[in-house]
Amino acid sequence: MASPNKKKSRVFQAALALSILVHLVLFIQTTDLFRIKSLSSLELALRDEFKPSFRHIPRPPKKQKTPG
Repeated sequence: MASPNKKKSRVFQAALALSILVHLVLFIQTTDLFRIKSLSSLELALRDEFKPSFRHIPRPPKKQKTPG
């Protein structure tokens, strides 16, 4: 008959193996999704750079300080 510690150890090892297996499956599936997306290309158009025209934005008048 197995001791209680060995039984707990076996249950822990089985749970750990199952967790690793699930994580590996999820990792493989997500990397496949990213691999498919990376095959598509982005089309970029280059435009001439230009400086925007100068804008004059009026500032509000300064408040008078009250003596005190």
